[in-house]
Amino acid sequence: MSAVSVSRDDVAASETADAVTSATEPERPPHRGFPVTDFWQGTILVEEEISPEVTLASEPRYDDEERTLYLVAEENVPDVDPSDGQAVGVKWNGYKLGDLDTERTQGTAVVV
Repeated sequence: MSAVSVSRDDVAASETADAVTSATEPERPPHRGFPVTDFWQGTILVEEEISPEVTLASEPRYDDEERTLYLVAEENVPDVDPSDGQAVGVKWNGYKLGDLDTERTQGTAVVV
């Protein structure tokens, strides 16, 4: 076996290195920029609230003569009041079926 010699300078350097690596990182001041994450979370929440999902109780029925699609929901459809003459689109699995007939849609009956 061979002996290893350690000088005082080696010990002092080792203690200094340990102190530097164990030091905590200084706190950063809070970021004062635009809160992107909060903005998008709020936008998604509002979009979900104004885009209600409806579960169908039966198969849709299409009337060729009226060119109208009739759907029956399991629960009452929330009241929809389009503002400024904007149409309310109805989607199914990401595909737009048409515009909601807000005058004839009542209760569980959805008219597109």
